[in-house]
Amino acid sequence: MSIEVELRVDGIEEFERKMNNVNVYMQRQIRWKLRRLGEDIHMTARRLCPVRTGRLRDSIYSKIEDWTLKVGATAPYAYWVELGSRYMRGFYFLTEAIQLHLPRLAEIVRQGLEWAIREASTT
Repeated sequence: MSIEVELRVDGIEEFERKMNNVNVYMQRQIRWKLRRLGEDIHMTARRLCPVRTGRLRDSIYSKIEDWTLKVGATAPYAYWVELGSRYMRGFYFLTEAIQLHLPRLAEIVRQGLEWAIREASTT
């Protein structure tokens, strides 16, 4: 059973609508920042991940779909390592990696909204 963490933010639909109205250059800038953030979360999760064979660590990924950053691990046992079971405690390697980078995500969203507002006020 693999695991994927997707951060849902209230008002994301409004953010997506505003971002689609921002010029292409600014959209590329924000997507680039999200992609870089995803890479950093990916590397942090790899560092935090417990390693026995390396299969779980190697299955960690990050990807951008539209305006959504997804981070996860495809190893069949990733869910149990992340959240634990009655036989072992969870390691929270994905959760911790995301939490460490949340301030940067908030800054990217703030900057994107600021650009969208500025763009809307000039038209």
